[in-house]
Amino acid sequence: MSTFPPKQQAPIDSLISLNTQMKFLKPLSQSSNLSIENFDFVVLVFWNRFMGRQSKRLIHFVQVNSKLEKEKKVKIIYVNTDNVFSKM
Repeated sequence: MSTFPPKQQAPIDSLISLNTQMKFLKPLSQSSNLSIENFDFVVLVFWNRFMGRQSKRLIHFVQVNSKLEKEKKVKIIYVNTDNVFSKM
């Protein structure tokens, strides 16, 4: 996480495109628009409450890492997955 974007740790998942993923996201009423136009990078952060500290640390590291990019526009979208796990 010392460079933006971070070095690749696993193979890139190309099964679902970003545009397809965006179709399944529903913004909260107080959230800003989920538009990804006019951004050079879009980062999706999947988090949940039951992971507690790990989710908080992930969000913190992503925010710090995104600040390393000085020239291009970065959009971070936080995706809460609590409802997915509550229905299991």
